[in-house]
Amino acid sequence: MANSAGRDLLIKKASTTFASVTQKSVTWNGNPIDITSDDDDAATTFLASEFATTSLEIGVQGYMDDDVLHDLAFTATDSGKHLTDITIVYANGDAISGNFILTNYSETGSSDGASEFSATLVRNGVHTFTPSA
Repeated sequence: MANSAGRDLLIKKASTTFASVTQKSVTWNGNPIDITSDDDDAATTFLASEFATTSLEIGVQGYMDDDVLHDLAFTATDSGKHLTDITIVYANGDAISGNFILTNYSETGSSDGASEFSATLVRNGVHTFTPSA
């Protein structure tokens, strides 16, 4: 993937880009299946071509100029934190889409600065990766 500006990495709910985001991160994690035995001379060996579990997380930070994530975080029902139609769009046109859960949200503010937020969304189920054309 070619170099690109961070502002060109977009996080969307349906077709609406999350507002006032200043920092974004996308993290994939895989937990391989350990099949180490006495035959491996104390070297860890993993099952080929398969993971026990995988995860995909989106982190966002920005300024609080709308209440979308704020309202989701503080609503009393857990079902409201399950988000469908989340898409990560890269500058080259690659896209990752799927269902995510809001698992972390925080707000900060200082007397001489703007109110800010940070949030973490964790993939729920399998995602779809669509490479650019």
